[in-house]
Amino acid sequence: MTAQPPPPQDPSPQGPDPQFPQHPQTPGGSAPRGDLGADLGAALTFMGTGVVRNWRSLVLPAVIYGAIALALDILSALAGDDDSTGLLGLQGVADVVPDWIPIALAPAQLLLAVAYLVIQLLWTAGTLRFGVDVLRGDRQEPARYFAGDGRVILTIIICGVLTAVGFVLCVIPGLVAMVLLLFAPAATARGTEVAIGDGSRAASARLGTTILACLLVIVASSLGTWLNVLDIVITPFTSLFLLGLFERIQGRALPR
Repeated sequence: MTAQPPPPQDPSPQGPDPQFPQHPQTPGGSAPRGDLGADLGAALTFMGTGVVRNWRSLVLPAVIYGAIALALDILSALAGDDDSTGLLGLQGVADVVPDWIPIALAPAQLLLAVAYLVIQLLWTAGTLRFGVDVLRGDRQEPARYFAGDGRVILTIIICGVLTAVGFVLCVIPGLVAMVLLLFAPAATARGTEVAIGDGSRAASARLGTTILACLLVIVASSLGTWLNVLDIVITPFTSLFLLGLFERIQGRALPR
């Protein structure tokens, strides 16, 4: 008997990533994708269960970043930020503070904003790293989530600059950039080589879902505009939500 030829090999240079399972393939088609409700529901479920089941890994960095953010909020209130003063209940304190203290701290408002921007960049990248570990089923030490990959931080900065430029030139380009770049940081954390391109294609493929997700993130993030410390609490939820939704749009299964 003659030997049977070996089965044909997959010509694609890269096979499926075993760390990120695919949805079952349907005959003659690609991985199935749900509708708007199914995708959003799956992303919200992944967000909730991911944080609730693994909250111990986030406590230490969240507490430390939260304490720093609260200190920045207090300094901003003393420097004359009326919103922070009211929300922190510092009206009486602000009345007895010598006048020279707010005057001295007022020029520091820009420095306080930059300091919080650095904290938020590190924390957002760290929570995206946390989300990828949840996808993989890994449990890591809390110190791992004080910061994420440098590529993720750079992607967040690039997306922020492009969006800001779009709003400066005209409001509509800024809105378009905000929607199309929504998944770029998640795509970078996921390990995509061309994160902005792949994130934009995912957003374009499910434009209605992406717009609604963007609105949900804006509403959630608006709470953080009152106090920085609230933003620290909200960030893990928005990061896991966007990461889970990106996975769904890409046709990959989310852990239950």
